[in-house]
Amino acid sequence: MYHYSMNTKNFKNHSVGVRFSVSDGGDDNIIIHCHSSYEILYFIRGNVRYIIEGAEYNLKAGSLLLIPPNVVHGVKACGDGTYQRCVLDIYPKAFDLDGENLLRMVFSSKCYYENTDGCGIGNAFDDIFSAAPLSDWALNISVQALLIKILLMQNTLEASEPRIAASGAVSQIITYINENFTEKITLDDISAKFFVSKHHLNKLFRKATGITVGEYVIYKRVYYARGLIQRGVRASEAAESSGFCDYSAFYKAYIKRMGHNPQSDSPDAVN
Repeated sequence: MYHYSMNTKNFKNHSVGVRFSVSDGGDDNIIIHCHSSYEILYFIRGNVRYIIEGAEYNLKAGSLLLIPPNVVHGVKACGDGTYQRCVLDIYPKAFDLDGENLLRMVFSSKCYYENTDGCGIGNAFDDIFSAAPLSDWALNISVQALLIKILLMQNTLEASEPRIAASGAVSQIITYINENFTEKITLDDISAKFFVSKHHLNKLFRKATGITVGEYVIYKRVYYARGLIQRGVRASEAAESSGFCDYSAFYKAYIKRMGHNPQSDSPDAVN
């Protein structure tokens, strides 16, 4: 059935990237990250919890997680064993119009589904790994087949609720930041808007998301800027459009989170 192993190769082209990942558990830290791609995570085994914008999910074997671009999320491995998953990254604007519409439909629903094996999701990932070495065409076709399976699954399988939902206050703050992060917003502004002290606000927010309000805003801005740069926008313009008032601050924030300078993500960059 599943052919994944620790020797399985990772594959990537201009449209998608697919990998089988094995990570060690036993670390109490929550690893916070974000990405500019659509991410589909098929969980195989382990003891892991995911925090997605304040909601916490305990992943079960055979579960599926759908994470849209620029959504800040964290993962924590619970226990000493390893955890295994297949991850598919789909880059925006990679497909034709029909492919884009299919992608939007899949990610317009809820994000977490358990007991998906009866829907053929695991087998579809197996097909992707089989097709990937053949050609870009075979890989892209197998990815679209997975998207169709997920869309059919969403019409028959009810989404699973998070183990812990974001509190009303945190959920409202996240929504506010998501809608306004490209503007000049500060901790003082948010504190005044939601009638809560800055200290208490950061305490609530960190408990729910794993990071402070300020860190969350920077993640949103950096990855939004990255998406602009990947579409050909100049780094300085992307920095300003994403809410950074100072290019040097943007540059430092970008390198810290990406590990490379902004120009490296430009379509004109020489590999």
